Amino acid sequence: METRKLQRTGGSSLTITLPKKWIAQNDLNDKDLLKIISPTLHTLILQPLSRNKRISRSSINYENLTDTMLKREIIARFISGVDEIIINSSRISHEQRNKIREISNFLTGFEIIDESAEKIVLRNIFDPTKFPIPKNIEKMFLTTISMFHDALQALKENDKMLGQDVISRDFEIDKLHLIITRQRHSLSLDKISQEDIGLTMSDLHYYEDVATQLERIADHGVKIARAVENSDRKFEVRSVNTSLLLEKSHDMVKKLDRILAHEILEQISAIKIETISLKVRDPEEAYVAHLVEDSSDRVRGYIKNIAEITINQSAEQENS
Repeated sequence: METRKLQRTGGSSLTITLPKKWIAQNDLNDKDLLKIISPTLHTLILQPLSRNKRISRSSINYENLTDTMLKREIIARFISGVDEIIINSSRISHEQRNKIREISNFLTGFEIIDESAEKIVLRNIFDPTKFPIPKNIEKMFLTTISMFHDALQALKENDKMLGQDVISRDFEIDKLHLIITRQRHSLSLDKISQEDIGLTMSDLHYYEDVATQLERIADHGVKIARAVENSDRKFEVRSVNTSLLLEKSHDMVKKLDRILAHEILEQISAIKIETISLKVRDPEEAYVAHLVEDSSDRVRGYIKNIAEITINQSAEQENS
C-alpha cells in the first residue's frame, strides 16, 4: 500500500501523481483518458478507457490431461475472466476436438475462432451489458422450481421422459451459475466496472450466493429424477412444504423482502420431517422414501441460506 499527498494546483483544484508501476502495467501515456468511478463515499476507482481493448489470454497443454481435467482447466480460466483460451497439443484428435466443442457450448459467450491440428482457440464475444443478472436469477429460480416439481411428478408417475427432461434442464442452470460467477470475478479484478453491469459489488455477491444455492437445489432435482431411470414402479411421494418454500423464496429474492425471509425461516424451523405419503413395504420403497426426505431436507437448508443472505443484503441496502 502507498500513501500520497494531495497537491493544490491553481485555485481549488487538488491533484495526485499516479504510481509509476501502475502506469507501466496499464501501458498509459500522456493525455490518455481514465474513467473515474466513485462507488461509495470513501472510494475512488480509476480505469483506463483502453482497458477493454486488451485481450487477456491463457494457454492449456492438452497432452497429459484427461477430458475431465481439461474441462476443469477451461472452466477455471472462464471463471477467472480470461478472454481467450488457447488449447495446444502435438495432435488434437477428432474425439478431443469434439470434447472441446462440447465444453465451449457450456461457456456463455465463448466460441471457437481458430483451429488447426495442434491448436484450438476459444474467445469470449460476450458483452456484460447484455446480461442482466437479476433477470437471469429469475430464470434460474423458475427453472429450479420446475425441476424439483417435475422430478417428484416423474417419480410419482414413473415418467422416464419427464425425468430425463429434468436432468437436461440442469445444463442451463450450470451455465447461468458459471457466467454469474465469472461476472463477480471480473468485477473484483477490475476487468469490468459496476457501471458496465448496473450492479454494485455487494449486489453481485448477493446474486452469486443465491445462484450457488439454486445450483445445489437443481442438483437435488436431478438426484430424484435419476431414481426414475432405475425403476419401473410408481411411487406416491410428496414434498409440499419444500415446494411452497421454494416458490416463496423466489418472491423473496425478487422483492428483496426481509419480512418474507423471516417468515420462511420460521416455517423451516417448524418443519420436523417432510410428510411423505408412502407406506414402506420393501427396500426399493424405503430407498425412494429416504432419497426424497434427504433431498427435501437439504433443499430446505439451501432455502434457509437464501433467506439469511436476503436479510443481510436488505439491511446493507437500508444502511448504505
